[in-house]
This record gives sequence, C-alpha cells and structure tokens, in this order.
Amino acid sequence: MSRSRLRKAIFESEFATRALGFAAAFFLRALGATWRISTEGPDPFRTSAGPHLGAMWHRNAIVGAYYFRDRNIGAAVSRSRDGELITRLLLRLGFRMPSRGSSSRGGAAALLGLVRLVEAGTTITIQTDGPRGPARVSKVGIVSLARQTDQPITPLTFSARPCIQFKSWD
Repeated sequence: MSRSRLRKAIFESEFATRALGFAAAFFLRALGATWRISTEGPDPFRTSAGPHLGAMWHRNAIVGAYYFRDRNIGAAVSRSRDGELITRLLLRLGFRMPSRGSSSRGGAAALLGLVRLVEAGTTITIQTDGPRGPARVSKVGIVSLARQTDQPITPLTFSARPCIQFKSWD
C-alpha cells in the first residue's frame, strides 16, 4: 500500500476521526478559555425558555462552536468526511447529535431532523450560507425551518480583534 493510500485510510478510520474530534474540541476549549467574550443586546439563547433558531455565517463557526458549547444545542452538519469530524467536535463540545445534510446533499433529511429537534424543544444554530457559499449569502433552509416550526429567526454574529483569518471562504 502506498504512503498516500495509507494516510488516507488512517485519516478515514473511525479511531482517527474520534481522536481528531477529541483533540480539536480540547484545543478549542483551551483557546476559547483565553478569550474575553462580551455580548451586546439581550441573548435569547440564555434568557428565555423554548427553542430558538440562530442564523449565522460560516465565518462564525469556530467562535460560535465555542460560545454555544455545553448547552445541548442542535446544528446541521454536512454528510462529508469533514462533516464527520465536525460532528465529533460538536459532540465533544456538548452539542446534541447534529442533523446530517446540507444544501448540496441530504438537505431534506437534515431539515426534517432539525424540525424534529425544534419540536422537542431544542435550540438550533445554522450556518445559513451553506457548505459551498457564496459567503454571506443566505440559503432558504433557515426560512423553511422557521416556517415549519413557527419559530422566529435570531441573527447571530461574532467578531474579534485581533483575530486570525483563514484563507478559505468560510
């Protein structure tokens, strides 16, 4: 077996995915512990009962994952290999089992899973610009979810200074 095939097999293994999810969650908790976080305006996710629908951009994913940790919040995660790693990370951060699917693959199943979570009283956060972008252009999934669950959409954003920005679109 070639080195590249061996690396790919190891990366795709269940053990490696679990280990990477654990390490990423540990790293994010450690990094987040150094942040000073302040909020502006009321935070409906902390102050009122019942489910909420939080809408944010992909660029807010890392800070959002840290901010909403340990609250048993639901999310949608793509069915990709990266999505499996993100699922492990979110579970280690105290999120509910994510509903799997995205606008490009399995969107109807993900929407149905999110509807069920909201009906069970779970707050949901969704990155509305989808897995492929374009960045900061919302897809219809959050509106469909709001319509089916009769819940309002709460826009969310995070900013930091100083910050490190990755070169990817999200």
